[in-house]
Amino acid sequence: MQHILYARVVEEVLKKDNPSSKVTKCGYILPTEKGMGSGKGYIFERDPNETDRWQEAINIILDLISEGLFIVSDEENPPYLDDVDIYGDKDLKVQIKQKIGNLQNEILSRWKELRNYK
Repeated sequence: MQHILYARVVEEVLKKDNPSSKVTKCGYILPTEKGMGSGKGYIFERDPNETDRWQEAINIILDLISEGLFIVSDEENPPYLDDVDIYGDKDLKVQIKQKIGNLQNEILSRWKELRNYK
């Protein structure tokens, strides 16, 4: 989502000097081990013209934050597995998985929707 937000901000800044300015391509490069399979890093390319689609995802995130939901990844092997400050310890990961798996936890249904935005 970060690159979509940056594209929108850049476009707004550029429009101050040139109202017809438009970001036509945006993306994010992961130069990490996870993205190094090709030797070039992994490129997440997004079409900034899909404004409505990305705005929906941003709205979900803002709704979740307004309801006090700040959840870390439930990935089995997150990129920085040893970073307890970000991903929590083993016990926290078990708790997160249990909460996500609880179908009666309605607020997390919105969080799960975010997986549709890739």
